[in-house]
Amino acid sequence: MQKCGHYLKTLCVDIAVTSAWMLEHMHDQTITHTPADTSENVDCSKLVELAGALKNLVTAP
Repeated sequence: MQKCGHYLKTLCVDIAVTSAWMLEHMHDQTITHTPADTSENVDCSKLVELAGALKNLVTAP
């Protein structure tokens, strides 16, 4: 429901991509998010590349 509220406020669509492994091991792994995940560790060029790939995925015929 939080995602719907986010969409209604911002008109931005959220997308989540995951795997069966991730769902099964969500509580016992440290791959997704950890306290070490900070904005200083973000490679902005990869973020731009990912945004372009997602745009192509969403707008593909």
